[in-house]
Amino acid sequence: MINEKYSAYTGRITYRDIEFDFSFDGDNLKLIPPDDKKAEVMWKWGMESIAPGVNIEPRPLCLNQTFLKGSCFETGKEIVFLFFKNQRFGFYNSILEIQVVGYIDYIIAGNKINQLSITCPEISAIHSHRKALNFSNNYEKGIIRIETKPFNETTTERKSFICNGVECGIEFAVTRGINRGKMEDSVLVLRSCILLDFPETEDYDFIQDLCRIVKRTIKFLCYRKDIFLPEVMLYSGTEDGKQQVVGTLHFRNEEGTVDYKSINDGRYIRREYLEEKEGRLLNMISENSLYLRHIPEDYKSGRHYTAAKFIMIMAAFEWEYKKMYPEGVKKSASHIEAENAVEKMIEGLIGEAINKKQKSILKHLLRLVRTDNLSSRINQIGNEYDDLVGDFGRYLYRINGAELKCSEMGKRLEKQRNNFAHGNLDQKFDGDTLNDIIYLEYLIYAMQLKRVGLSDDSIRKAINDLFKLNFAL
Repeated sequence: MINEKYSAYTGRITYRDIEFDFSFDGDNLKLIPPDDKKAEVMWKWGMESIAPGVNIEPRPLCLNQTFLKGSCFETGKEIVFLFFKNQRFGFYNSILEIQVVGYIDYIIAGNKINQLSITCPEISAIHSHRKALNFSNNYEKGIIRIETKPFNETTTERKSFICNGVECGIEFAVTRGINRGKMEDSVLVLRSCILLDFPETEDYDFIQDLCRIVKRTIKFLCYRKDIFLPEVMLYSGTEDGKQQVVGTLHFRNEEGTVDYKSINDGRYIRREYLEEKEGRLLNMISENSLYLRHIPEDYKSGRHYTAAKFIMIMAAFEWEYKKMYPEGVKKSASHIEAENAVEKMIEGLIGEAINKKQKSILKHLLRLVRTDNLSSRINQIGNEYDDLVGDFGRYLYRINGAELKCSEMGKRLEKQRNNFAHGNLDQKFDGDTLNDIIYLEYLIYAMQLKRVGLSDDSIRKAINDLFKLNFAL
């Protein structure tokens, strides 16, 4: 997590009016007080005095701020350590130790930040960096020309979204560079990135929130959680209106193994399928409007269906259904008329009830009259989205020797959900129910992408790629 040239960073930080030496190994920050302050830190900060000269076990010492600024000896620059609010210190005699969320390694200190550049292999796939190249060749003369396109041809139009009440902008772009290092690496280095711009700020919590929104967006576009953002470049404006890099934000635990297999297989939603709705997508994710908790940890676990995974997928469906149909299942006029008649009958029985228990039971029945069941909601969505993703579903059932019937699908899923919800975890999936839950994943994405505002054609292409269905669209 720290520069490979150093085994650790050291320097000085002022905290609570005491200048500490610090040592940072990439995960934990240690604050070492000067000799004349060790007793104060140990006895006044860390121990609780119950009588003169009598102290008891250390009391929790919490950091009441979310960052600490210091100077780093190795780089000679400012460094900012980031934490959760009210995070606890550990005490080791007079040494304080705390785990960081991340840190900012500044190149130029004192500048407010107004832009982020976020890169990862998944972003380079979603907004293909290969499209930044023009090729020409003359094989007879042994000439191959590779030329990068202008920036304006590889950068998308800025789209707005809101984060914590602040208007921000998002663009997809491609960075260019020349590799002057290892011989085995490509000379020309292209990487796609997401550029976020916002009013200049020193609010590090806001900057972290922006990074988390982008990370959640990439998880949604890839349908897996193993997305890593080890470095984020920070920019500041110059007097001539340009942007300059002022530092790098490093997050802890963001150096995992990249799933290049899923990337190379094309299991992601391409940027062009978003139809310039990326601002709306980020808005919805920032507002927690899209349900994302059912996204699997990685591709492998996403293909293994457990009771817990089943419940989370059903929760995703319920959430998205209520977002689209807050009034519930669409009902015919005759059905509504029947509900009204039943309500009047029950209300009459409530008036005739002879005790509180009878009234309580009848009132409970009254509340159920207009309640939709899960199977009817699944049946409605299955029928409404048949033109959109029905071919995917019919193929799925057919290759498993079954037939797609939305009404039967709804009943099976409702029965399975009730079994799991009431603790009957030994009720395993049968073949048809497994087909049902897989197809429901397609339907959930169709519902979500519909809410984002994508066309039917783009939704079909997105689901086809994301789940590698191999339809020729």
